[in-house]
Amino acid sequence: MVRRSCLGTRQILQGPGMLRGKGFRLAALIALSLLAETVAAQPVSAPSRDDRDLVRVTLPTAPERTTPNARPTQPEAGQPAPVPAPFPPYPATQPPVAAPTQPPAGVPGTPQQPAPAPGVPSPGELAGMFPPPEPEIRLFGHDFFDRVTEGFQPIPNLPPPAEYPLGPGDTVEVVLSSPAGQETVLTEIVDSEGRLRIPSVGFVRVNGLTIGAAERVIAKETRVKFPSLSAQARILSIRPIQVFVIGEVKKPGAYILPGLSTLLNALYVAGGPTDAGSLRRITVQRNKKTIATTDLYRLLLEGDRSGDITLQSGDSIFVPAIGPTVTVKGEVRRQAIFELLEETSVRNVMRMAGGPGGQASLCSVRVERVVGGSRKFLVDLTLASPDSPDWEFPLQHGDLLLIQPVLQDAVNRVEINGQVRRPGEYEFSEGMRLSDLVRRAEGFADVEIYLERATILRTREDGSTQMLSVHLGRAMAGDAEQDVELRPKDQVVVYSVQEAAALDRTVTISGQVSPPGVYDRVDGMRLRDLLIAAGGAKAEAHRVVEVARQTEAGQQTQILNLNLDRAMAGEESDNILLADGDQVSVKEVSDARRTPRVVTITGRVRYPGTYALLQEGERVSSLIARAGGLTEEAFPEGAVFVRKTPALLSERQLEVAAEIQQAQKDLAEQIRELEMAKYGISPTKRTTTTTTAATPSIPSSVDARAAEASVAAAGLARVAAEAGKLGAEPVGEVSLEEARTVESVVASMRLPIDLPKGLQEPGSADDLPLEDGDTLYIPRRPLVVSVAGAVVSPSVVVFREGLTAEDYIRQVGGYARDADRGNTVIVRAGGEVRRVKEAGPVRLGDIIIVPPRAMSAPRSGWETISDFTRMLGNLALTFLVIAD
Repeated sequence: MVRRSCLGTRQILQGPGMLRGKGFRLAALIALSLLAETVAAQPVSAPSRDDRDLVRVTLPTAPERTTPNARPTQPEAGQPAPVPAPFPPYPATQPPVAAPTQPPAGVPGTPQQPAPAPGVPSPGELAGMFPPPEPEIRLFGHDFFDRVTEGFQPIPNLPPPAEYPLGPGDTVEVVLSSPAGQETVLTEIVDSEGRLRIPSVGFVRVNGLTIGAAERVIAKETRVKFPSLSAQARILSIRPIQVFVIGEVKKPGAYILPGLSTLLNALYVAGGPTDAGSLRRITVQRNKKTIATTDLYRLLLEGDRSGDITLQSGDSIFVPAIGPTVTVKGEVRRQAIFELLEETSVRNVMRMAGGPGGQASLCSVRVERVVGGSRKFLVDLTLASPDSPDWEFPLQHGDLLLIQPVLQDAVNRVEINGQVRRPGEYEFSEGMRLSDLVRRAEGFADVEIYLERATILRTREDGSTQMLSVHLGRAMAGDAEQDVELRPKDQVVVYSVQEAAALDRTVTISGQVSPPGVYDRVDGMRLRDLLIAAGGAKAEAHRVVEVARQTEAGQQTQILNLNLDRAMAGEESDNILLADGDQVSVKEVSDARRTPRVVTITGRVRYPGTYALLQEGERVSSLIARAGGLTEEAFPEGAVFVRKTPALLSERQLEVAAEIQQAQKDLAEQIRELEMAKYGISPTKRTTTTTTAATPSIPSSVDARAAEASVAAAGLARVAAEAGKLGAEPVGEVSLEEARTVESVVASMRLPIDLPKGLQEPGSADDLPLEDGDTLYIPRRPLVVSVAGAVVSPSVVVFREGLTAEDYIRQVGGYARDADRGNTVIVRAGGEVRRVKEAGPVRLGDIIIVPPRAMSAPRSGWETISDFTRMLGNLALTFLVIAD
């Protein structure tokens, strides 16, 4: 139909007697007017199958077909106008026709909207039930080329600028004029050699010249043969160019574009960069050289088109992979993933995001950063002040900048609900009372108000809620006691008489539920219903629930003790019907734990970690089984079992140990002074260093036995050095060893354990029961035996089956000069200490310790006094322990 109307217009314009000049314009206007009337009067038919380049839209209902010359039917008198089709067949690129508005109810012949079924939520209510999904955070600027627009399509017939250089393929019009007014119009194309052919003149070279310069060259060459002729030239069409768009673009390839196409035109026809492509480092290469590097962020954020250069034939546009990125999310004007050219401050990234939104909390800005490719760190920033140094915090690749919204809970608000004309939130002001809030809400609603009671819900400083009941009638009459002064965040509830009838139908539950409080009682409500409404009983709740109930006379309280488990199971004997005013109490078991008992197992097991104890008295063998068992390289003989000190000693034992420790320190100081006085050394005051027992750390993958050997060797070396310092006397060497204290015994929390035997005999004495906080470490099987102490070269020796302690000592150079051979001990991997003579063969992972033998001067009277004092001290300590 449209095509037929265009053909009629062509006949009008090209028929006999065609008008010229103004007559032609008049005929054209008449033809266009007739065409517009024809199109407006006839419906648009469906596109034919031949129009394959048109976008087709699938419609739910096909419109009725009409003949090309059919006119729209007019409604008869008294008949309603036909309603347009709900989905008119408009093209996809045009806006849809607005749907007709619903006519008012009561008009004859108009359809009415059906009433919603009772209980069925409306579409608006359904939308409120499901929060809208969070918007997808996309790469900034990458949707710029996805929008349906032709603004960046190359314009084929755009007039070139005056500085446009002519080249092969350009079409030039040359007008030669004589003094008599005769004109000759020539249309020529610049050939492959950059020349124009002028008849009777020859070829004129114009390659690389502007149209003005070419005009002067043509006039000059023409006047050589025709001195009276003048020449004028203009560009009719410019040559197309071929450019290459490569890299991270959606449609890479070679494109033929109009001669004045720019970088944006080429990117647009290539679909724009992919999500993996950069917008900030796009390069244009010409003759194997990079002539421009364009940052499209300057165009998108500032409108700067200086980087949108004009292309030439043969140019290559390269879009590299995207660089470092930072994600900005939350209350900003533009949530997106932004590409960085280098390390950028928070201020610059916020500028890219358009700045904070109106609801942004600049005191709660967070940076989430991944460090080492495995761990996430959080950095909290404060941007409330423009001069805050946090604005210059440097952002790195992969950072997430999160701007939180302000808290929606206004601090200066009060709220009133119920039977008032305008319920809702209001501004709080100092000295504001209940009656003031009611008046701000424009008084009571048009119902019978229950004036004997109104409820005020108040939030305490600790976050708990307090409920106040006031006499509303007296408050409105000016009674200062009932017209209470409000506080911020108070919530007032005003009841009608009908609502007040149910106010006293409540039950109260307290104790080990979450949350306790007053709950409305409904008909048929049982104890189990109340417990469920209160969040259920906590783990530490006693299994007997107490219900206090007033008798009918109100003179006596009846106490009902009910079983919690049977009530929750629904047994009517304990799941009783509740009555108005019942007080339900869920008590707490005195020794109940709020958190489960946990133990930790690390080292060479299949599933190391923290485990909750299944039951009281669970043993080590059960824990290892739950951890998947030992690995092939595990060394159970060297297991390290650590227990907290309070689990080993009672409080009184710790007190006695502290008293003994202090007494031994005092005694040791006295003995030291006596020894020093014996050699004529004046005693000096020692600086007392108070140490606190710290929780021992569990060895890592480094062999625990080697660590213990190092500690033992260092301790022996310290004792030997102390002896050497105090023994620089002519009479011989003196070793002053401080008295052994109880501190090491109390602070040592490692328990000896024979783990292999405990695993072979589960439940035996070697299969230790676990306590809360226990830690078990299974080391890797060692390959050495450690030799420490008074030997020539303390070190570790490769273990060989069958070698004795003497063999290993010989391998480290033998005994030192001050070695006490008779007191050499072996420390087993499990922590057991034995003399060499009693230990038997050396085992894998053992530590052989040779203590130093102290040499002293001849005994004197001072030594006798010292020994006697030491004996008295030991007797005193023994008496103290026995007396306790």
